[in-house]
Amino acid sequence: MKGLQYLCFIGTVSCSGLHGAESTGKDSTHVPTKNFEMWDDLEVSVWARSPLLSNPTNMDIDAKGRIWVAEGVNYRKQYLRPKGDRIMVLEDSNGDGTADKSHVFVQDKELRSPLGISVISNRILVAQPPNMILYTDVDGDTKFDPKVDKLENFLKFYSKPKAFFPSSDIILGFQAGSHTISTDTSVT
Repeated sequence: MKGLQYLCFIGTVSCSGLHGAESTGKDSTHVPTKNFEMWDDLEVSVWARSPLLSNPTNMDIDAKGRIWVAEGVNYRKQYLRPKGDRIMVLEDSNGDGTADKSHVFVQDKELRSPLGISVISNRILVAQPPNMILYTDVDGDTKFDPKVDKLENFLKFYSKPKAFFPSSDIILGFQAGSHTISTDTSVT
């Protein structure tokens, strides 16, 4: 399909363009793609699903087309994953339009329902309220190793950071509550 492609993780879905969100039987979280209303020149397809990822809260796409996903399984004082939440890396290794590989970049007891992720070169920014964490993948293997790679609290907020986005002048913007903050991050 040429032109715009829209990426959607099918899970528990709530969309205004969705009709007939009935269960499909065994998998009660799967919503059939035929139930999405879409313009004629676009299509909806499933790109990734469990077990490649669990409870995605945010994602970013790196320069190689891999999708980095922040997972939020541990939230609201429910610690269902004792080893902590994860940042996953998903990819379509055979080019068929469907994710077929995933691996853990980092899993940490301190990660509890991270809300944002941004991948800039070998640096991965994670919004972990009330802070932002900067992981630097020094060896570029997309697996965090504390003996080789770097971890630092990038910013400490007075409010919970919800998301971040690169602006047109490569200054990173942060959404924190009802405020939007722009700051020169010196991330190159």
